[in-house]
Amino acid sequence: MLELAGIRAGYGRIEVLHGLDLAVREGEIITIIGANGAGKSTLLKALSGVVKLSAGSVTFRDERIDKFSVEQIVQRRLVQIPEGRQLFGPLTVRENLALGAYSRRRGAVPVAQRLRRIFALFPRLEERLDQQAGTLSGGEQQMLAIARALMAEPLLLLLDEPSMGLAPLVVRDIFAALRALNQEGLTMILVEQDARIALSLAHRGVVMERGRFVLEDSARALLENPEVQAIYFGQRESNLARREAKPGYGELSPGRREADRGHQEVSHGLSLETTWADDQGEGA
Repeated sequence: MLELAGIRAGYGRIEVLHGLDLAVREGEIITIIGANGAGKSTLLKALSGVVKLSAGSVTFRDERIDKFSVEQIVQRRLVQIPEGRQLFGPLTVRENLALGAYSRRRGAVPVAQRLRRIFALFPRLEERLDQQAGTLSGGEQQMLAIARALMAEPLLLLLDEPSMGLAPLVVRDIFAALRALNQEGLTMILVEQDARIALSLAHRGVVMERGRFVLEDSARALLENPEVQAIYFGQRESNLARREAKPGYGELSPGRREADRGHQEVSHGLSLETTWADDQGEGA
């Protein structure tokens, strides 16, 4: 469905992504885990057209898209939910949802039908249609950010840190909704610093360090990998990629470690019963 071939990108003269290759299959969830500064958000921005490539290519549904504008990529139904939600605070929930449906294409599901689907997924949004987005709780704002993206009818959804700043019970609800969307066929790339909960939801995982992919495996295998457990569950720095030690790199802050303890219980209820390969067959 999506193929990255040797992509390089960054900001000005600073290269952040160093020749990444990845294939995303239709119907799966891939999670990208890594420490702050690994390049995860830059990767999503490169896929959605916000950051332009300096080398390599991105192919989506057999069409090269890395030269397209953000609007053209959205029209092809590849949609990103940015870190921090980026809602229009003074606008109402209704108006934010309408903005998500601005793209016009042939064969689109009527807006009213899209709204019904969203309200079934997030009933609280229907109760707050005329409330300003900026006055919603953090969890409700994340629901709205996901709902706004769904109004564009994505085939591939890019999510950047959807659990950021949310209480564990709210995270549980958000990730349960994402799992339900995936079971309906929506493909996702999930960037998430909380490795445990991300891998509990995903079919495959990729470990990213300093702009490079250093490990790729099934989510189940990564959850059980002692090195991944040691690094990304908050115990020590990575040795997956050979590099000089840098104090604090790859470690969780005390606040993040506290949240991680709360999220452990959430992850137990999210684990996919089978991997993507189990679902599709080894030859898929």
